Amino acid sequence: MPQTKWLLDLGTGVLAFTAVGASECADAQGDFQRMHAALMANPDSIGVARWGWFADLSLVPDSVQFRVCMTSNKAIASLARDTIAARALKIQGTPTL
Repeated sequence: MPQTKWLLDLGTGVLAFTAVGASECADAQGDFQRMHAALMANPDSIGVARWGWFADLSLVPDSVQFRVCMTSNKAIASLARDTIAARALKIQGTPTL
């Protein structure tokens, strides 16, 4: 069963979607929790600060890999898979136990 590790309380739309992508890209380097914490601690910076700033704040070790990930479809594909799984399980919000 897929593991849905995030659903940020940032609403919907492009910025929330991209924030999830940043979390996925940080997770690819083992830094999901720090990215999630950075996003939650700085919601007013989402859409203002560079995503690389969040990566720096989160101590993501490889900024080039993070930027490549952010411009790829990997994070979007992961979000799509998790969204499909959540809908199949009739999950309508988080947290869900």
